[in-house]
Amino acid sequence: MSLNRLDTAKIDNEWGCLEFNNGLIDIEPKTLYKYCLSNMKNIE
Repeated sequence: MSLNRLDTAKIDNEWGCLEFNNGLIDIEPKTLYKYCLSNMKNIE
């Protein structure tokens, strides 16, 4: 995954994951949640 392909991002409503490149790359909801939590600590 590269920064210039971020425009391919979409949410798969069936699985609840974030997909890139027409589903070739996906990020599971648990992973997204953990990433958000860890970054919220950096904001405070």
